[in-house]
Amino acid sequence: MRETVDVVLWGRYGEPGAVYNFEAMVVDLIQAEILDVGYGTCCGEDGHAAHCAVLCIRLNDVFAPASDSETVTVEDLPHLWEMVKSFGAVGAVKVAMQKRHTLPSPSWQDSVLSAGLWEPWMSDLRAER
Repeated sequence: MRETVDVVLWGRYGEPGAVYNFEAMVVDLIQAEILDVGYGTCCGEDGHAAHCAVLCIRLNDVFAPASDSETVTVEDLPHLWEMVKSFGAVGAVKVAMQKRHTLPSPSWQDSVLSAGLWEPWMSDLRAER
């Protein structure tokens, strides 16, 4: 096993930002059942398609009935981490809503509204078909 690495994310104007330990974030999000590790295709070192592990937000029955997920990149992890810290599992749904530019199912919308977690930007999203 290798040591974990802390990464400093730089702000928009070159100022140092927050320090994140990506390995710890992934482990915590998997243990909290927010992230799943899937199987996908990516670009290999030689430029050809290769098989790879893919991190996905678990979204069962959030946008549609049955199993669903939203792929996340390393760049998405700090935002996902902060949203889950602030809003719990609903934070992960909010990240997926932002990535998809789509509202979740009406029952999830009701849950978010009744929990007082609805934000103004959500009203601008389109409903999934």
